[in-house]
Amino acid sequence: MALLRSPSRAQTIGIILAAVFYIAAGTLHFIKPDAYLKIMPPYIPWHVALVRVSGSFEILGGVGLLVPRRAAWTGALKASQ
Repeated sequence: MALLRSPSRAQTIGIILAAVFYIAAGTLHFIKPDAYLKIMPPYIPWHVALVRVSGSFEILGGVGLLVPRRAAWTGALKASQ
């Protein structure tokens, strides 16, 4: 069973910055959806719904980075060998 090591101070700062970035970007999916709707390929259906879903998952991923037990799931921490 692999144990998770504690992140260094630099890693912690990076994780927090990444979390803030993902949460902010996810929030923008709801505040300014037009920017995201413009880049949706025409062959994909339900543009508005998919922009909202992707924004929701982006927010969840950012929050996941801030929860130590979930950080490994989101890729913030690597298992030590």
